[in-house]
Amino acid sequence: MTKTREQLISMFQHMKTMSNDNAIKHIRHEDIDTTCGYLLEDKQEIEKLEKALDEACKRLSYENEITCMHLKQQYAWAKNKVPKTKEQIKEELMKND
Repeated sequence: MTKTREQLISMFQHMKTMSNDNAIKHIRHEDIDTTCGYLLEDKQEIEKLEKALDEACKRLSYENEITCMHLKQQYAWAKNKVPKTKEQIKEELMKND
């Protein structure tokens, strides 16, 4: 009968309290095979998640770059449109009349 992940973890945790000789006697080949299968599944899931994380980071980096460029453009526009001195304010008012 194949053990679940939880059963194997519990077994291994219990074996940590035993001497090495006793622990080795309790390990079955089936348990080793099952554990290897679970580890392979976990490895594949981790690789899948890492790939998704890399894609999300690339997308976020691109979106941040676009947002930064947009903010720089707005700042440049605002900086050029907002008068800084009294003379510039007068010039702007005179243009509008």
